Amino acid sequence: MEDPSQIIQKLQTCGLRPSAPRKTLLAYLMGCDHHPTPYELLEGLKLSGHPISIATLYQNLQVLSEAGLIRKFVDADGTARYDANTSAHHHLHCTACGRILDLDLSDELASALVALGTTANWQVQKIQLDLEGLCERCQIRLSALQD
Repeated sequence: MEDPSQIIQKLQTCGLRPSAPRKTLLAYLMGCDHHPTPYELLEGLKLSGHPISIATLYQNLQVLSEAGLIRKFVDADGTARYDANTSAHHHLHCTACGRILDLDLSDELASALVALGTTANWQVQKIQLDLEGLCERCQIRLSALQD
């Protein structure tokens, strides 16, 4: 869990007032090991003893996203998800259980992808890959069902 003073500093560095909902939401997202939907955030905050209203949640998700403190992305099913990891990274998405994991690309692979765009006379500004398939747990589960 991130130190509360670091959360406050991150918010203030971005010119944001460190309100209780912002601090709570940012700390919660930074402690997540998954990429929650707004509904999952509401439930998680409620279970952790920090309930907020849905309006407050959406307002602060937008503010934190615009400030670059969190990242919003839409998964393969069209569902909005949030990630406190704002570094350049990609995702592995299990089509069976919905689990999403972060994936870092090597500099060599990123350069090769930019080169592919360049060969088509495109100026690549961003690389965002979402790989879909079956995670190890789902592969084992499906294999057991087929036996």
